[in-house]
Amino acid sequence: MPKAVIFSIEAVNDLDKILQQIGEFTGSSASVTKFRNSFKQKFHQIAQYPKAARLLDDGTRQSFFQRYRIIYREFDDFILIQTIVHSLKRFP
Repeated sequence: MPKAVIFSIEAVNDLDKILQQIGEFTGSSASVTKFRNSFKQKFHQIAQYPKAARLLDDGTRQSFFQRYRIIYREFDDFILIQTIVHSLKRFP
């Protein structure tokens, strides 16, 4: 059974910014919707298989979606998406 997925304020802001940039770049709301839905599928996959992603030294996990790194922490009953960053950006 998949765990609930909860987003930190930072992750919500990250996702909003990514979607805004895609909209500005493509000029297409359909592209934004398609990308948002693809992200949702990735979050569902993380909820189904949270241990499938690489475990980092600080206890978080790192999963990739296209060119984005999704950093999350698994708890007993839920997954906390902490941040979403472009994979070319340096992350601590």
